[in-house]
Amino acid sequence: MPGGTGRNGRRWGYTAGLVAGLAAVGGLLVWLATAWRDGDQKVATVAGVVAALLAVPAVLAWLVAWWRQGVAPQAPPAAEELARAADVLAGQVAEQWKAEAVLRSLDDPDPMPVRWRITARTRLMDHPANLTPGAFLEGSSDAIAELSAAFRAMRRRRLVILGGPGTGKTTLAVQLLRHLLDTRQENEPVPVLVSISRWDTDRFPRLQEWMTAELARGHPVLRAPALGEDMPRLLAVRGQILPVLDGLDELPGPARATVIRALNRSLADGDQLILTSRADEYGEAVTGAGAVLTSALVIEPDPLEPAAAADYLQRCLPPLPAPAWERVLADLRRCFRPLGEPDH
Repeated sequence: MPGGTGRNGRRWGYTAGLVAGLAAVGGLLVWLATAWRDGDQKVATVAGVVAALLAVPAVLAWLVAWWRQGVAPQAPPAAEELARAADVLAGQVAEQWKAEAVLRSLDDPDPMPVRWRITARTRLMDHPANLTPGAFLEGSSDAIAELSAAFRAMRRRRLVILGGPGTGKTTLAVQLLRHLLDTRQENEPVPVLVSISRWDTDRFPRLQEWMTAELARGHPVLRAPALGEDMPRLLAVRGQILPVLDGLDELPGPARATVIRALNRSLADGDQLILTSRADEYGEAVTGAGAVLTSALVIEPDPLEPAAAADYLQRCLPPLPAPAWERVLADLRRCFRPLGEPDH
């Protein structure tokens, strides 16, 4: 820490004091050896006594300091320390997903214009009175700033993104994560995406306990001496993390219901999260848990219009596509109804 303050600064101060004391003792021992060699036993005796008097307090002071460091309760980190750790984490997550976006071609050429709406399946969502009054999170994946603003406007920022295979639910979660990071304000939680299939609720009954382990595993820099080994836990329990929990449907049926119950036990008033799942599996999880995810808004995608799909596909192809692609585009544009029907 700057200026040698804090636990690490005190540790170095204690060590420096010990080294200085032992150096003084070493000098006296050299003098003692010289005096003894020259036959001056009186001087040697005095030097030995002084060396002992210097050595004992130095060693005792170091032992007491070591005991206090390991046993005595530590003062909680200041708000600035937590903010600094959150900034470090935000930088790491932003770099990670910038590279991942390139690998997934999320911005090549632009996100697919999938439109999202609040689910019509009312049994999957909490009572309107438990949501943000007038909660409205609808829009298109190619206008992520509007969706991010709507998420931020929620009193309780809890969002469930449902959809079938390949509908873009994980992509939307990543888009939200990246935009929230790019526009993150001071003291705003850091969105961290984790695969919910790794959550062992027997070992980690509460979400914050599991997120602590995930942060320590995935971001070891948070345990650097400059931040303190307990920083992953502090970030998780003090609301400095926005968990983005991907793939509830990848868990076995009973485990999905257990996760819903565990989330409801874990979430306090200000806690935030984003959860993705296939729609049918989420419905089964809610039924098995006997409860919805408290205060969470649930959204689903509208089927993509064939003409919109053709326009997007054409942008992804070379300016002069192969004849086979030309036929695909023409067939799409001849369609007059959505691809598939809404799953109600």
